[in-house]
Amino acid sequence: MANVAAIDASSTHRLKTCFEVETELATNRFNDAKCDTSGRLYAGTMARNNISKPGVLERYHSAGLYRVDGKGCSKAVDKVSLSNGLDWTPDGQTMYYIDSIEAKVVAFDVSRDDGGLSNRRVVFDIKASGIEGVLDGMAIDTRGHLWIALFGGSKVSEAFLHKTKLGGNWQINRTNKLLPNV
Repeated sequence: MANVAAIDASSTHRLKTCFEVETELATNRFNDAKCDTSGRLYAGTMARNNISKPGVLERYHSAGLYRVDGKGCSKAVDKVSLSNGLDWTPDGQTMYYIDSIEAKVVAFDVSRDDGGLSNRRVVFDIKASGIEGVLDGMAIDTRGHLWIALFGGSKVSEAFLHKTKLGGNWQINRTNKLLPNV
């Protein structure tokens, strides 16, 4: 079960659960979330990693991407395995999304009215590119170029989507390790 919570702004500062999703899947959890330019929260879930087999999920296609807005919480994308990076073009008309297990960046047209997603299409396939690493978090710059973190690939790469390939890279010297806070 995964839930979206808010901090109570009163003097108690307690967490208040706003929505619960996938209540029948006790080990699923949220993994990545971001708001669009209209303030709608898109939050994706994933199955827990299998403890006896590191890097292997307990279940595939059991997670989803959810949209939270003033009307409530609804599933925007189903049959997800490991929800990860998401971002929008500067004009807000296209959303890019990563399911890390599928190893692809997909794009959706976004309805300005309700944030609904349509016209799913693959814009980048990491397996077909021969690049090492697992698609992870993502951000978009003012030119509309995606920057994608590659877990296990020790780099952040710029995706030139009009050429359907990755461009410049920022090499990371540490593999899958966080730097200590200083």
